[in-house]
Amino acid sequence: MTPAEFTHALQQHTHQRAAQSRNRQLAEILALEAFIQPDARQLVSILGKRGDWNNLDALTTWIARELAHLDLSGIDPLDYLYARLSMRIERWVK
Repeated sequence: MTPAEFTHALQQHTHQRAAQSRNRQLAEILALEAFIQPDARQLVSILGKRGDWNNLDALTTWIARELAHLDLSGIDPLDYLYARLSMRIERWVK
C-alpha cells in the first residue's frame, strides 16, 4: 500500500466513523423528540436491519439510509427526518 493509498483509506475510515457518530446522535435526538423508547423494539421490524437490537439501533440504520444520498446543505436534518419518520409510521399503522 502506497502512502497515498493509506492516507485515502484513513480519510475514508475517519469520514465513515464521523457519519456513524452523527447518525447515532441524530437517532438519539429523534427518539427524544418523537417520544420513542430507545430500548424498546417496536421499530426494529419497520426501520431496522438484521442485527439491530432496539429502536435506537433501528433509527440509526434508517437515518443512515435516509441521509446516504441527501444533500444536507440548507436543510435541518432533524426536521427532515422527523417528517419522514412520521410519514413512515403513518403508512405502517394504516
